[in-house]
Amino acid sequence: MRTPTASKPASLPLKRIVSNVEVERKFNPGPKFASRLRAQTRAQTRASFTPGQRGSQGALTVRGQPSELIRDTYYDTKDGHLSKLGLWVRQRHSRIILPPGNVARAEEKEKYKGREIVAGEDDNGKVEWNAKLRVGDGDFVNSQFIEIDGRKSVVREVLRVVAGTGTTLRDLGVVADLVTRRASWDVIKLADGTAPVAKMTIVVDAVSEAEVEVVETSSEDVDGICEDPPAFGHSVGEVELFQPVVTEGMDAEEHKVYRKEIATRRMEELEAFMLAHAELFETSPLPIGKLAAYYGWKEAGRTTREKLASIQTQLMTDMPILRTDHRDSEDKVEARWAIQVRDVDDECQ
Repeated sequence: MRTPTASKPASLPLKRIVSNVEVERKFNPGPKFASRLRAQTRAQTRASFTPGQRGSQGALTVRGQPSELIRDTYYDTKDGHLSKLGLWVRQRHSRIILPPGNVARAEEKEKYKGREIVAGEDDNGKVEWNAKLRVGDGDFVNSQFIEIDGRKSVVREVLRVVAGTGTTLRDLGVVADLVTRRASWDVIKLADGTAPVAKMTIVVDAVSEAEVEVVETSSEDVDGICEDPPAFGHSVGEVELFQPVVTEGMDAEEHKVYRKEIATRRMEELEAFMLAHAELFETSPLPIGKLAAYYGWKEAGRTTREKLASIQTQLMTDMPILRTDHRDSEDKVEARWAIQVRDVDDECQ
């Protein structure tokens, strides 16, 4: 009689986890970046691509993409609690801009289906929500992110990040509302003729404020100083590597470790690519991201308004004395007022 063998337990199905990782490095595009990029891609010489070696290594093969008009509305607490925790939440409306007279081919229409956004709603009547979570080492110039898409996923991530901090969804409000005109190029081949290891995109953004804040002041307060405050405007470039990360048989923590390894390797490859084309991707002075530039502009405007208020207060303090003082004292006060206002006026230029 055959002894029955113990049945082998059925193997558990492998757990499949999918996430997206994006690494990016900023650069200063300058006013003629598109022309310089075209010059690089027109070159016919090919040379070996040596990671870490500075200077042009030959021609790139890039494919220009239609321009985009993007409106990003960023949400955070008043003290920037989310960004301090490495999370940026935004509502994005985007529109593809085809050249005048250009009729999109059928495949283009399909590719950009749903990208025409009107008043914050797409063809399905929904708003695009997106979040970026910083991972690994990096700073505002060289960054590694996890991309999170969809309102429900973004809300879950916000609640996860703020758990135990006392912050709730009701504490979030609009902290920046920016409009970006974006030019972009997909890198198809590197200088050595090989394809990038992940989706590589060169982006140049021209950013402005979506809605200019109106500060109520009387004409007596500023006497014409900065009546039309300078509008916010900023340009910055980025080279991005985007890669889906798929694991099977790993738990969430193992997937997280593996994703960080992938992000680190992609950042090293991105750094080597930009060093090899240093004349194209200028990084001195240090590039400034659009949010950092916008917050700096807002802070400069606040400081200017505070200076004007301080001058006005000081003038009102001095004026009663003038009623019993000599005319030459009044002249001195008015001269001091004129000098201070001129200094603030210079800052407004």
